[in-house]
Amino acid sequence: MKTKSKMTLVRLLAGKNMSEVAKEDGVSPQAVRFRLTPEDLATYQNHSAQLSADRQQADVDDMEERRAWRWGSKPEARFWENVDIQGPDDCWEWQGSRLPSGYGQLHIWGDKNHLYAHRVTWEIAHGPVPDDLDICHSCDNPPCCNPAHLWAGTAKQNTWDSIRKGRFKPFGNKCPTCNIDEVE
Repeated sequence: MKTKSKMTLVRLLAGKNMSEVAKEDGVSPQAVRFRLTPEDLATYQNHSAQLSADRQQADVDDMEERRAWRWGSKPEARFWENVDIQGPDDCWEWQGSRLPSGYGQLHIWGDKNHLYAHRVTWEIAHGPVPDDLDICHSCDNPPCCNPAHLWAGTAKQNTWDSIRKGRFKPFGNKCPTCNIDEVE
């Protein structure tokens, strides 16, 4: 019995799973499990857990490698390659992909969500964006990535800014009679 257990364990540790060994031997996976001594079964389970952890780490390493390939060793330099940098007071427009709303967007390999280019600009210039704040444009130009044109504010502050500048549309273009001329 011990010899059969050891031979089965060797095949399992060599990378075969219980179903494959069972198929080769013409028995059920449960029969393969019963062949193993408790010590050999524990060895196999520990080995399987380690293999699973190694595979997960390999997936993470692979994603980081693909991300590094896409953005190179200097992601900040790659980011600025997509910005049309003009004078200090001019808008620096994002030249990469844009959303229908005009905001610049970029994707990091492996991430499913896009990043807004102006938010990345803020993070490069000032550090992480606080959770409760938006990054707003003083120039009202969605693709602009000039750090001098960006400010951090709440959604309420951004709305009041749009009202002051006369570009607030409470119902989009669906309400022709909605017109806000003055703000206190």
